[in-house]
Amino acid sequence: DGTNWTDVGSWNQTAGVPFEKRRIDRGNLYASKDFWCPRTKRRILWAWATTVPASLTLPREVQYDPILKQLVFLPIEELALLHTPKPLAQLKGPLTIAPNSTHVFFHGGTGDGNASDINVTLAMPSTATRFTLRVLGGDDGNEGSMSIHISYMPPTNLSASVYTVPVGIDYSPKPNTDHGATGDTLQLLPNERTLTLRVFTDRTSVEAYFQNGRVALT
Repeated sequence: DGTNWTDVGSWNQTAGVPFEKRRIDRGNLYASKDFWCPRTKRRILWAWATTVPASLTLPREVQYDPILKQLVFLPIEELALLHTPKPLAQLKGPLTIAPNSTHVFFHGGTGDGNASDINVTLAMPSTATRFTLRVLGGDDGNEGSMSIHISYMPPTNLSASVYTVPVGIDYSPKPNTDHGATGDTLQLLPNERTLTLRVFTDRTSVEAYFQNGRVALT
């Protein structure tokens, strides 16, 4: 369930780097393995998702952010080779969304959006804002959909080097037994001016990457 660890070998702390354990994905993920690719000089992580039946997650490149002092997990760049020549939907320019409103980017209908790669960039709000992206909504845009959300709060301590906001993923509307909901805390820097969200859907699974992989949820 991702809450138990087994350490093998001897480990020494790197000066200035936190040593406490942190889950790499607070979602429905288990049995992760990583390896070093000598050709591309990358560390690649694979894991299993608790779908029925179980399935592999997308491969992720593991990097270290020396400013935030944390690992980040990026979808490997080779995934772009799976894109269709023409996007299913694409904004022609900046879009302003009014509070408590909804904008539909793509109507699937025939299931075209069941396997997709969604990239969203948001201007950093000046006030508390909850942004939600809904995917796999069925014909009516609602049945069985998943909601990926960022609950943004401006920093209260303007002198702090880092502040955090909650992010999460769950079913929308929630079923009687919500077996998919999960959340985490996203670290942000005061000088950042945008929020980024990348979401992959593959029929029965959803993977969300916040702020270029600082938080990954399955």
